[in-house]
Amino acid sequence: MDPAVITNPLWTDIGNLLKLLWVFLFFVIVFAANLLLGHVLIPTLVATRHLPERVAKLRPMFYGVSILALAVVAFIIVRIADMAHVLKDFYPRWFL
Repeated sequence: MDPAVITNPLWTDIGNLLKLLWVFLFFVIVFAANLLLGHVLIPTLVATRHLPERVAKLRPMFYGVSILALAVVAFIIVRIADMAHVLKDFYPRWFL
């Protein structure tokens, strides 16, 4: 089965879907980096005294940013699932 012709509105939808995928990747990296900093690196470096004790007070901020990033990731997953219909518009059979 050959794919259908991709029209200009379909290209726009594909472009929007790709932008969402890049934003998804960015927020997953933000989530992972903040969780790693707040849960692993800061406590370890404070315990080994490579960082002063006052840096440990920043941990809740990193947890907060990671929770916000996770919420954005969940929202983007819903949006991507909603926009996935554009693939069926030009390629109706995903599995052969």
